[in-house]
Amino acid sequence: MRTNILSKPLVLLFFSMIHHAVMAERIMADGIYYDVHDDKLEVVEHPDRYRGVVIIPETVIYDGIQYTVTQIGRSAFQNCIDLLTVGISSTVNDINGDTFDGCESLEEIHVDSDNSTYASYDRALYNKNMTTLIRCPQRTSGAYIVREGVTTIMYSAFSDCTIMNSVTLPETVCEIGSCAFKGCAELATINLPDNITSIGQEAFYGCSALDNIKIPAGLTKLNISIFNGCAIREIEIPEHVTEIAGWTFKDCKFLEHVTLPGNMTKIPDGMFSGCINLKDIYIPQSVTSIGETVFSGCVGLREAVLPNGLCDIGSHAFWNCKNLKSVNLPYGIKDIKRYCFAGCEKLNGISLPESITEIGPYCFSRCAGLTEIVIPANVEIIEFNAFWNCKSLDDVTCLSVVPQKISDDVFSHYGILHVPAGSELLYGQADGWRNFSILGDAIVPDAIYNTDIRHRPLIQTKHYGIDGRMLPVGGHGISIVKARGGKT
Repeated sequence: MRTNILSKPLVLLFFSMIHHAVMAERIMADGIYYDVHDDKLEVVEHPDRYRGVVIIPETVIYDGIQYTVTQIGRSAFQNCIDLLTVGISSTVNDINGDTFDGCESLEEIHVDSDNSTYASYDRALYNKNMTTLIRCPQRTSGAYIVREGVTTIMYSAFSDCTIMNSVTLPETVCEIGSCAFKGCAELATINLPDNITSIGQEAFYGCSALDNIKIPAGLTKLNISIFNGCAIREIEIPEHVTEIAGWTFKDCKFLEHVTLPGNMTKIPDGMFSGCINLKDIYIPQSVTSIGETVFSGCVGLREAVLPNGLCDIGSHAFWNCKNLKSVNLPYGIKDIKRYCFAGCEKLNGISLPESITEIGPYCFSRCAGLTEIVIPANVEIIEFNAFWNCKSLDDVTCLSVVPQKISDDVFSHYGILHVPAGSELLYGQADGWRNFSILGDAIVPDAIYNTDIRHRPLIQTKHYGIDGRMLPVGGHGISIVKARGGKT
């Protein structure tokens, strides 16, 4: 069999030819760097950054060949901190809006009036028909009025305009892109017209002076981190908002009062985390789920009133709510996830519902004010460090006749343990429980403690009388019904 073998030099030459065919040639003319694409040029980044005034020409002659400048690359001007003015020629038809990100001294973007793709107005970059604002220079100060007729504020259009304090939008605006006003630290006032139907992710992220927001009538979705870090003091989310993404109001440190819409079913992840002054929040009865880290770090929260239909609370939901004293856990919650109430130092009133089957790791760790806890009989799993460093937890009641298998690190403080009569020996021999002073005086509920009036089909059911005898299905009177899965 014949085998064709390329020598190493030939292989290197082959790949070198491919590499040069793919890579564009880079040239420099009059202090501007370009990549060559056939007979056209793309402005690219300067190794030492562009400074002062930069004028992009229409054409460049290099080695006797004339090229037309048509593009400005995405990274061409990024982080050119000493760039003051950019002039764009009539031939440029491709500009990425975030090419000016990090140009903290940029005062003006000027476009040749003969350009058929772009235009400039009041020092900012627009599309030709003036319906889209692409980029406002970062050095824009004071109040800025967006031109009439604009419908779209592009991605990152005003990002890091740190000395601009006011923006007026025309009623024609219907879309604000992601990060549009991100980092506008002095922005205190902005009007949001009711025609707005879309506001992108992190649109007002870090607007730490923005203390008043009216959600537009046309907006049905609040995107991720849209108001993260704003100075809002209170917010009422209107009923027309049907979808809310995570971390919407994260780190809004002045936020005190919140009213959620009555149609809301889930509070998304991180929605109010870091809102250190949050004191009052209305959670509607429609809410069935609270996401992860929703209230983490809300040190101003003293009481949490949870809706009766709530059945799921995410991990770290109330993590480090240091002044939270009481919270109701509705029947229907099956597990308390990791770190859920960890660091709630003043928590002294919490009742675990009979529906709980699992207590997650660290979920009550560092709850220094917790003095007693009753663990329902249905609890099957208690994870490691669940009650770690609960220094005042002197009174624990466990209603399970047979002790759950736990490790020695579930509790770090041991006081009195109340268990059902007759279970003392089992607990006294079990890891994690035997460290307590055990008393067999716990009263185990033997009555009906909850009724479920929701209509649910009972599949493969058996009916029993009070005396334990099986009854025919459909008999009259009161009977004990056991459905598939052992539910009674």
